[in-house]
Amino acid sequence: MDKLSSNVKTQSRRRFVKKAAVGASLVALPVRSVWANGITNSIVASGHGSDWANGGTLSLLTPDDWANQIGTNDANTTFVSIFGENGYSASSHEGIRYHNNGAIKKIGRDRTLSEILQLRNNNHTAGNATWLAGPNDYNRLLVAMFLNAKYGNTAPGSSLHYPVANGRPFATPEAYATQLVALTYSSPVDSATTLKGIIDNPANYQSL
Repeated sequence: MDKLSSNVKTQSRRRFVKKAAVGASLVALPVRSVWANGITNSIVASGHGSDWANGGTLSLLTPDDWANQIGTNDANTTFVSIFGENGYSASSHEGIRYHNNGAIKKIGRDRTLSEILQLRNNNHTAGNATWLAGPNDYNRLLVAMFLNAKYGNTAPGSSLHYPVANGRPFATPEAYATQLVALTYSSPVDSATTLKGIIDNPANYQSL
């Protein structure tokens, strides 16, 4: 009886260790896998697979690029009207910030795309409203990705080529933005690293 009890305990412990190991591996999965299972699977489901960019080499603009060349049609558009959420309130070198009551600090609903990219508002000149950046530059990277999608249906070889919102698979830049938020908003610090990686090395994410 003691031997049977010992065997049961050993098996239970093995199952626990195995489950713990699986859980740890899931936690350790890089954000890139989340991206692959989100955006890329949407592309595959649309029937375009890794051909979604028509074989062209992707090229994206950075938040700083867009800060210098955002057009008047987009400059006064609010962040929340595009992404459906308020951006996080944090300087780019900070993580998520909290109020004393434990609530996450967010930027105002009237903050525009140009203000976020240029880090300015009515009381601060460009570069000084640092909290508009979001943790790890998350807010600015989201805006850049949206604008890349909106204007990226260009000829291959252009300085900007990211035709993800030309119906392959996203019908509109806004639909792309909705999926972008769904994938990244709950983990802005890690997601910002992935978004920056996509902008800096888009070929790594082109045919996941």
